[in-house]
Order: sequence, then structure tokens, then C-alpha cells
Amino acid sequence: FHRSRLDPEPDWLQFLEALATDAAIAIDNAALFDDLQHANTELSLAYDATLEGWGRALELRDEETEGHTRRVTEMTQRLARAMRPRAYATKGLLIPAPQPGDTFYILLSGQVKVMLIGEDGREVMLTLIRGGDFFGETSLVDDEPSPATVIAMEDSQLLLLHRDDFRRWLAELPGVSFGLLRALCTRLRDADSKIGGLILLDVPGRVARLFLRLADENDG
Repeated sequence: FHRSRLDPEPDWLQFLEALATDAAIAIDNAALFDDLQHANTELSLAYDATLEGWGRALELRDEETEGHTRRVTEMTQRLARAMRPRAYATKGLLIPAPQPGDTFYILLSGQVKVMLIGEDGREVMLTLIRGGDFFGETSLVDDEPSPATVIAMEDSQLLLLHRDDFRRWLAELPGVSFGLLRALCTRLRDADSKIGGLILLDVPGRVARLFLRLADENDG
């Protein structure tokens, strides 16, 4: 066995460098493919769980109606066909302002923020929306463009429902319409509370109130 110093030629070094680069790209692509498969699996499971939950809710509301099982099944199938799953990465733009609203959003997982952006670039956050909540309904009701911008705070999975399907859904399910009105009333009451705090409280009071609200939103 004989050892000798290796003095590779430039062509040999370039070949090794190209080989290492290709190997790194292949590893990155494999990792990206695994991440995409994982995300797609989670989205499919969340989608199926949402449809199952809605199907149960619809059946409970309609259990005293003749032929309710068949009606619930048909309505759930139509709703499933109308919905489109969508994934947004962190800092992804969901709704730019001002934009005519034509979509109802259901947040399955993740977190998004609703904010106003001034002409000078300053941002004012209106609210945080977490998994299980919805948004985008206001523009579908009053046909006005959304004044707020919505951005994903983290990787988020959503279901999207077009305006026409949303309105048809409300017309066929009065109970859902009432639930939507209750949610809107809650949000309006929260907005009134925030406005009152800005007007009536001093700076320390506003800060204390903000901390209490954040603690409530995060379960203490």
C-alpha cells in the first residue's frame, strides 16, 4: 500500500464541486417533497373532519324534518363540491385592501391577522383570527370592498367558498344565517368595546386592557 499526495487538476475539482452541488439540490428537493406530502395529508384530514362536523351539525338541525338524512347528505355533498381547500405560507397575502369581496374563508388551522394599512405605510391590527373561525363574510353581505388587509401570521390551511355558493347556503339553511348574525353581533360588540377603551381610558388603562384581552384570547 502506497500513499502519495493528491494534486487534482482543475477539471477534477470542478467535477467534484458540480457533483456536490447536484447532491445538495437532490437532498433539498427530497426534503421539500416530504414537507409538501405532509402538508397535503394534514389539509386532507382537516377537510374531511370539517365536512363530517358540518354534516353532523346539519343533521341535528334538521332531525325533525321528513327525509332529513337524505337532505343533509345532499346538502353536505353540494357544499363539499363548492369548497376549495387552500394553503397559505407565513406572511402570505389572503386579502389585499381594497378588494371586492367574493369569497368566504374558513380557517382550519394556523393564524391570520386583519389590519389596516395607512398611506404612510403604518399598520393597525384590528384582530387575530385562529383556527376554527371565519372571515370575509362582510363584503359578501353588503357588496362593498374590504377595507382591511388579511395576512397569514403562520402557515395556514383554509376552505374557500364563493359568493354565490355562500348566499345559496344561507338561503337553504336559516339556522346558519342566524348563527352568522350572532357571530357578527359579537364582533360588533367587541369593536364597540375597543372604541370605548380608546376614547375613555388613559394610556396605562389601554395597555392594561390590551394585556387582559390578550390573556383571554390565549386562555390565560
